[in-house]
Amino acid sequence: MAELITTTPETEHPEIDDWSVPNDVSDIAPGAPDTGDGGSTWGYTEKAFKYQVVEKRQDRERAAGRKVRETIGKDTQIDQGVYEGTYGGEKIVVDLENSPYIRAALETIKKIITNEEGRLDKDLAMDAVFKYVKENMAYDQDKVDEIFRVDGGGKDGQKISLDVFVENKAGVCRHQALFAGALLESLKNEGILTGQVSVDRNEMKINEKDKDGHAWTRYTTSRGEVYILDIAQLNGVCKLEDLMRARTSGNKQIWDYGRREDHAKLKALIEAENAAESSDTIESNWSANSDKVRDNGSSTGAELDENGMLIMPDWVKKSRGNDADNSKHRETQGAEKPAEQPVKQEKSANQEIEEKFWAQYDRVIAELDGGIDRAGYVDPSMMAGRAYYEVMMASKVDGINPQLVQYLKRVQDLLGEVHQSGNNTSSRFYRNQAQGLSEARTTLTKLDQRTKQ
Repeated sequence: MAELITTTPETEHPEIDDWSVPNDVSDIAPGAPDTGDGGSTWGYTEKAFKYQVVEKRQDRERAAGRKVRETIGKDTQIDQGVYEGTYGGEKIVVDLENSPYIRAALETIKKIITNEEGRLDKDLAMDAVFKYVKENMAYDQDKVDEIFRVDGGGKDGQKISLDVFVENKAGVCRHQALFAGALLESLKNEGILTGQVSVDRNEMKINEKDKDGHAWTRYTTSRGEVYILDIAQLNGVCKLEDLMRARTSGNKQIWDYGRREDHAKLKALIEAENAAESSDTIESNWSANSDKVRDNGSSTGAELDENGMLIMPDWVKKSRGNDADNSKHRETQGAEKPAEQPVKQEKSANQEIEEKFWAQYDRVIAELDGGIDRAGYVDPSMMAGRAYYEVMMASKVDGINPQLVQYLKRVQDLLGEVHQSGNNTSSRFYRNQAQGLSEARTTLTKLDQRTKQ
């Protein structure tokens, strides 16, 4: 078997870290270690170290008196690093100090996320980065091959600046992931963001015989929420958990973005959810609550209004009205007996359910409003995906009317259609996802009669 690594004399190609992979190994490193639980295989970077790709490159850099750069890998710094091409091809250098096109993109991003008060809004950053890279770096393998021939001399291992691909507005998944990652990392370095940025990559079986490799950007917020920016395959920023749940539910079109620890966490979460369902917790809570509602003469049936919309149960509709009445009662009691300490009233089971439901409802509306208001520069299909998740969480509030759960399922289906419409030309929401968000909001607000009390 041929040697995995071959080198050329430094005198011939002082800028080239040349190496090749024999045909029986393939360019996606199927022997990479660290197999996750989601059907994917990790270990590109480990393989680069194992076969001394990194060591040989750094030795050449030292010998030539050039900057010795670290390898870009999972959870490592991106700027000033090198993305090793264990698939063959170029090594990609990220160096913002010497990258005018990336720096210009960063300034554009900061303008986009500046609000009316002139302050940088970090909540807009991920969406703005995703959309900018999507619009300014097309997935173009032919152009990448041309850059490899022209700027890299067609030699495996030649270092090429990421800025060259940004200038040419072309790349494939690895270039898009590095571009998005470099922008997010810069925003973090300037104190605008506080989370962790990583460029991840793995390989996955796409059929019985073949595997494919892929790269994307991963962002973990300071609260531990993980988001995926996959410019090549997704229409917007998505929560990792949402993507993993969809894949677990049978949608194998979605890439396996989860690391080993992500799969372990989701597995434990699903097991806990299944255990709760099997113990009939939701049914028993609803039974107890419905008995109390019937005692108060409130409706629990599947009643529809004149527009065919589900009528909310009174015990849910009047939640904030009840809270206001209780507050006024406490104020009155305090005025009559100022010397006494206010008596803390215990919340009933119904009140706790109401508060949980309406708090989650408000989160749904906030996501929809954000998508509608920012439809000009934030992908509405991505916002539909976020709202879908929040609606799902609202439907899981223990004790709500089963008919309400079905109603929320209809809203979920609508948002699911909007989320998938970006790649579906036959969808009525294709190129008009904001309309779908508006329809979902209208459907939901028919439930909310709190302001009419």
